[in-house]
Amino acid sequence: MEQRQLYLRDILAVLFRRKTLIVGFILLTFALVFVGNYVWPETYESTAQVQVKRGRETMGVDPSVLEIGAAVPMVQMSSYDVNTIINLVYSNDVLHNVVEATELDRGMTGGFMQLVRGTVREVQYALRLKSRPDPVQEAVEDLRRAIRVDPVRESYVLEIRCHMGEPELASAVLIALIEQFQEKHKEVYSTTELSAFFTEQFNRVRTELEEAQADLRAYRNENRIVALDVEKERLVEEYSNAQRLLGQLEDTQAVTEVLEDDDGIETILDDQAIIDRDITVKLSQQTESTVVTELQLRLLDKIVDRNRLRNTLGPRHPQVVGIHDEIRQLTDRLREAIDSTREMTIKRITDIEEEVERINDRIGEFENLQRDVEIAAENYEYYRKKIEESTVYDRMAEENISSIRITSSPTLPDNPIRPRRLLNLVLALIGGTIGGASLAFFFEYLDHGLKTPEDVDYYLGVPALASFFQTPYEQLDPRGAQRLSAVIDSLPDRDPVQVLTVASSIGGEGSHRVARALADAQADAPDART
Repeated sequence: MEQRQLYLRDILAVLFRRKTLIVGFILLTFALVFVGNYVWPETYESTAQVQVKRGRETMGVDPSVLEIGAAVPMVQMSSYDVNTIINLVYSNDVLHNVVEATELDRGMTGGFMQLVRGTVREVQYALRLKSRPDPVQEAVEDLRRAIRVDPVRESYVLEIRCHMGEPELASAVLIALIEQFQEKHKEVYSTTELSAFFTEQFNRVRTELEEAQADLRAYRNENRIVALDVEKERLVEEYSNAQRLLGQLEDTQAVTEVLEDDDGIETILDDQAIIDRDITVKLSQQTESTVVTELQLRLLDKIVDRNRLRNTLGPRHPQVVGIHDEIRQLTDRLREAIDSTREMTIKRITDIEEEVERINDRIGEFENLQRDVEIAAENYEYYRKKIEESTVYDRMAEENISSIRITSSPTLPDNPIRPRRLLNLVLALIGGTIGGASLAFFFEYLDHGLKTPEDVDYYLGVPALASFFQTPYEQLDPRGAQRLSAVIDSLPDRDPVQVLTVASSIGGEGSHRVARALADAQADAPDART
């Protein structure tokens, strides 16, 4: 059936009609919460704060400063250190010792949630859904859920909380927990067993360092490493000179090939083409070989003399021809000197390469020995620091110095943290009001009857003449029936009223009394038309 549009008056009418249900639900909810506040087991919370530094906080500290009451330098903790400390508090060993120290395995009161968990476990044990564990281990698991460790922001402090059903028990358990945590922290970060190992490794590394240093000194003295560097520089320079000499010999060789050619000689005799071929320039250059250089200069002098005499005496003069023969002889000697020098230079380059390779091998071996010394020195320094650290830790253990400092002792709570009675009552009123209203609208949704004059007009198409609001035991005012009778009499004649329906939306509203009163009013009216 199509629903008509709802108005604020309809909502208020629903709340008014269902006021008994709403008020009853509020009272019931309030009563249940009120009783539950006193039935609910109380939970007390004891809190403490401890200052924690990571286990290796005295790294590099002089053992002489570790006196009773002396300040110990600390280093900053990372998030990994904090998480490690927190997991240490929750460790099974710590909680097991606390359970034994406080006898929690005989029974532990932990408030409502502990009661619920205990009941659920007993049901599981009874139904054989779960095997009953050892009482101590069961108490350990309950204790793990009863404590909470949180780091205080931007500080080295951890806040530890313990929830128990009794204030004295909560404080006692927290005291035992901190004591066992301190002992476990010392045990975990103890270096007593490592001291002998570090000492043994230190002695071994020290021997290796001494042997490496001795080998390095002996090798340096034997191979004269400093002289090797100088020798290598000299050989590299000599190698560069030899390579440069080969290039010079190639240029001079090209000149001798031109001078050995008969056509080239005739060209030299006839004109100045030798200058155009840069022969004069190449012969005038100094080389790394004194023999070749001397022959080049002598050949150049002969060529200059020949050119001068040719210009004065003529190209066919006997004296010019004689100088020409001398040029040929000098050219042959220069070629022989070039070949000999080239052969010796190539051999020398090969020897230099072999010597440089041998020097590089010796220098590389020296560097390896030097690297071994550096590695041994690093290991030596590492184990030396470890021995110092272990010595510091041993002194701390002897002096009972701990990196766990109690900044706030466990408190003895006066008031329980649960249940919060006032808050629960306020929430009961709010929840009861919301719940009652929700039930009222739910029942109203399930009721498809006609409840308002507007419903009658919308669904039946029949106008409602009047409505009466009264309790089941309230007497109807006769004047209301008389007014309704007057309204009926004033209706137009073209629409005579023959049947009147008196209905109610809820049983017990007294619709029969309204109908009887209306009938009495019509009977008493002399001009009634119905």
